[in-house]
Amino acid sequence: SSQSGTRPMASNTASPYGTLHAPQKEKSRGNSAFLTATLIVADVVGAGVLAMGDAVAKLGWCLGAILILLMLAVNTHTAILLWRVHQVYPKTTSYSDLAVASFGTASQPQKDAIQVLVAGAQYGSIFLSLGLYSLSIGQGLGMLFYEVHLCLPVFTLAGCLLLLPLNFSVRNLHSFRWAPHINVACTLGTVLTPILWMTVHGLEVTRMETSRVVPFETLSAFNVFSAVSTVAFALQGHPIIVEILAEMADTSEFPKAYIGLSAPFQACTFLGVGLSVYYFRGSASSEMLLTEIPFGGYNQIAALCMLTHMVITYVINSVVLGSKVDKWIRPSVGHLAWPIAVLSIVFGSYLTAQIIPFFDDLVDVLGTTLTPLLCLVIPITLLLRCVFDDRIALGKFEASVLMLELFFATVLIIQGTVSTLQHIVAQWHTYGWPFACHCEDIWNTCQCSANRMADCLTS
Repeated sequence: SSQSGTRPMASNTASPYGTLHAPQKEKSRGNSAFLTATLIVADVVGAGVLAMGDAVAKLGWCLGAILILLMLAVNTHTAILLWRVHQVYPKTTSYSDLAVASFGTASQPQKDAIQVLVAGAQYGSIFLSLGLYSLSIGQGLGMLFYEVHLCLPVFTLAGCLLLLPLNFSVRNLHSFRWAPHINVACTLGTVLTPILWMTVHGLEVTRMETSRVVPFETLSAFNVFSAVSTVAFALQGHPIIVEILAEMADTSEFPKAYIGLSAPFQACTFLGVGLSVYYFRGSASSEMLLTEIPFGGYNQIAALCMLTHMVITYVINSVVLGSKVDKWIRPSVGHLAWPIAVLSIVFGSYLTAQIIPFFDDLVDVLGTTLTPLLCLVIPITLLLRCVFDDRIALGKFEASVLMLELFFATVLIIQGTVSTLQHIVAQWHTYGWPFACHCEDIWNTCQCSANRMADCLTS
């Protein structure tokens, strides 16, 4: 684009751009640091937090806690890398625009390649995440109305239809500024309600006799990569960070929003959920937090909170993808572009939820493929390009950290993806066909949810 392709002339010495003291053009309106932090929380603390207990159970409480804090530190670092690059090119409004601007002095094939890579990874990740959110919305509806024994594809379709009015009306993140605050409250309701139930009933009820709680579990390759991919996916916010930056009133406050406000909330939430669930459930922790408690009032409160939370998170992400689709098709269809974009995205996310209708597998697929690209490889690549053009200074220590992060990303993408796909192939016979009548612990029957009903366990 004309905005992203414009860059300052490179100088022989690194400029103050990309530092905490970068000058910033004042804007008449835009999102505050606090609203930006709530948008980040609303995006990051999504479906992935529901699987934290399972991730910790695969590693043990000590190693699980270390993994969560380490991945949070890495994600925070690479988010700040994107911000530093954006300070050099403040007119860019999307991840792919920022990538093209960063490679402004490169050859045209290089610019084309980075644009295709970033746009494909970003919008592919958002699209697959929307499929996961659709699946979670269907599960939320099913758990809310657990006595109505409709198949999960039917509940998911009903949830997608409920999304449409809100999705049609919200066309940018600024107009949706009231929702992130509600989303934070619903996030807390979703995770605290099951934990409260387990606290009230105690270990005698919640922890099975065969379940164990240890600081370090006996590790297998699949469990390690599954836990890492789950945490990596849960903490990713990079696909829409540039779009969030573009709507800030003062982008120099982004470190305050991310490091000072969002990251501490993420740490408390992910650590709190993962360690609490593991304490009460031990090695028997499931991949979906709400299935840890029986059907009843607590379950319905948590399901309602999750449903609201997932709807808001879905809309935040679909606005970013929908805006791009709108831009692509508007020259051909005019004012019908936005409705067509919304309908296409909702329909596509529903199909995705049915093709991979199992929560933990879809999380693992995303966590080992697109997440490392978007959260590690691409931010580091863009920063190094700016260093090459003398637009950002890079110290030896940070350069060493970047190399370690790239090595970690490479291992996760290659070995993690292989391990995840091998597991899916091995378990394929248990999954059923797309659109089959899965119940996924949402019906109050022994056939569907035996682990959630005392009568089934004792019969």
